[in-house]
Amino acid sequence: MIGTFRVALAALALTSLATLTACVSAPDSSTDWSVEIYYQDLEPGACLAASLDADALPTDGFDPNAYYFEVVDCDRLHLAQVVGVVDIPAAPEWSEYGTTDGPAIAESDEWVTGVCRAYELFVAAHLAAVDPAEELQVSINYATIGDPRLGACIAHEPGFTPMEAVVDIAAMMVTANEVVLGDDVPAFAEGWFDATGEGGPISWDELDEGACVSEFLSPDEDTYPVVACSEPHAAQFLRWVPMPADWDGAYLGDAEAAAVVETQCATFQAAIAERPDLVTGVIVEASSVNAEYVVDEVLLAQCWARVADGSSLTVDLAPLL
Repeated sequence: MIGTFRVALAALALTSLATLTACVSAPDSSTDWSVEIYYQDLEPGACLAASLDADALPTDGFDPNAYYFEVVDCDRLHLAQVVGVVDIPAAPEWSEYGTTDGPAIAESDEWVTGVCRAYELFVAAHLAAVDPAEELQVSINYATIGDPRLGACIAHEPGFTPMEAVVDIAAMMVTANEVVLGDDVPAFAEGWFDATGEGGPISWDELDEGACVSEFLSPDEDTYPVVACSEPHAAQFLRWVPMPADWDGAYLGDAEAAAVVETQCATFQAAIAERPDLVTGVIVEASSVNAEYVVDEVLLAQCWARVADGSSLTVDLAPLL
């Protein structure tokens, strides 16, 4: 696996550059065509030329597993395009990634390989719809232990010849859920992508307010599979309940906090009940209230909405609050 040949000390010696995207305008000069970017700062949509050698032309060689890349405007000559990045999974088993007790580089490489294979299928489906004559492969930029993400997925022509296509990332991800992930995509990659292709199982404390989830056992799960709220969903995380301002940032106790949370969640339930033309039978319940679960020192608990009889929600409830 390519990622295992990286030298961790070399990664530590490199200084991260500011994040740039394919929206960066390229200079007009034929010898000053691009901006250099660190591999961990790659973003979806960025178009890439050759890396490392400042004297090389944009078509002279390309290493998808390099440390630095030349990012160019996608209207200019380029050899590859970033179609996805792979963050460290928001799951309990990955919280100690890189330690003796957590996933190591082999598990990291396996994960990013599976996710990038999924992106390759997404690219193929997108091109089949918009440019059937075009065919791209996807290679991987592997992370090392200590990096903030597991890697990036980079599309290119076979043989790394100049690309004629520019992949519309947003359009590609709109159709991503229609793609069947085959046996060559590991089972763990299933569910990595939400309805927009941008997420997956999300840790409870990293959910965005208003997030809809496809499975809901309780408001106290470690992770939740996020889906678009336009699709039928099992529940919706409505809002955090913040610590009252008059507490002056001091947690006054579990009973006091539970009373605050219960009152706020009841308010949300009442607001939803005022729109029976949109939805009925919704109950709002809180996650556990305990000093151990306070987030960012001020967020006490989450209010979750679901239908009492277990049926799916079909509307986005957040605008009703």
